[in-house]
Amino acid sequence: MQEPQILLMDEPLSNLDARLRLKIREEIRNLVKEVGITTLFVTHDQEEALSIGDKIILFHNGVIQQDDKGQDLYLEPNNQFVANFIGNPVIDNFDVKVADNKIIGTDFEIPVEKLDSTKFRGNLIAGDYTLSIRPENLKLSDEGELSEVIDDVELIGRERVLKFTHAGTNQRALIDLEQEIKPGDSVKFKMNLDRVYLFKPDGERIY
Repeated sequence: MQEPQILLMDEPLSNLDARLRLKIREEIRNLVKEVGITTLFVTHDQEEALSIGDKIILFHNGVIQQDDKGQDLYLEPNNQFVANFIGNPVIDNFDVKVADNKIIGTDFEIPVEKLDSTKFRGNLIAGDYTLSIRPENLKLSDEGELSEVIDDVELIGRERVLKFTHAGTNQRALIDLEQEIKPGDSVKFKMNLDRVYLFKPDGERIY
């Protein structure tokens, strides 16, 4: 068809090597803008979706989890599946309880009053929750809530991924390359409370 109303691309880049994928990805985005045809681009690669798509529909088991701009999927996930799926390195998840107006985790506590009251999506009642935060929102600080020993350090371009184990669960923090941290170092991380999320056991986001 010379002038279709809709183009469907079903994982067109899956068999290409990494460098060529980046090049073709840019060309597809430019081409779609040039011809102005609505294009559905199917992919399992979140980086492809975020770089190409003006709008992303994220499915899980055939059910739409979120229909939004890529940035909003990353910053404002509807539920824990979206939060876990979007982002590299993956989001950190901590098992917590809410009691006595505090969020209580293993070796840390956060007063609920420190959270932005306008961001709650429902009533926060006592019980079990998951507190999630993206690795770039854990900052090295002597006043941090988390005291950790670094298991491993991974270099990714201009940044370091600090890997540590908290309450038996693998977690990550993302820091600048200039910050010299080695495996075995004891550090403290301060959470950016403007960028934490609270999910109910069923994955529903409450904050």
